[in-house]
Amino acid sequence: MWLCLDDVRQELFANVVHAVQANLSLGIISKAKIRLPKYDRLLELFEPIDLLLDKIEHNEEESRTLGSLRDSLLPKLMRGEVRVKDVEEIL
Repeated sequence: MWLCLDDVRQELFANVVHAVQANLSLGIISKAKIRLPKYDRLLELFEPIDLLLDKIEHNEEESRTLGSLRDSLLPKLMRGEVRVKDVEEIL
């Protein structure tokens, strides 16, 4: 978000070395000044992001669980060892 600010971009690009290809070095970026809000405000700003990251983690875990269940049940279903009705009752 910080790099998208117009004044930050102008400051950074004013120091770009123009050769065959424009170069924005880590040295230029490391000299840039970053304005950060107070810690409490940062926590408030990142709360929705934290909720999304938690949801992503939950969905990935659920996906792994469902994949494992599929991998264990599908061969049994195909061999006729288990019927869909039986699986529904187990779940």
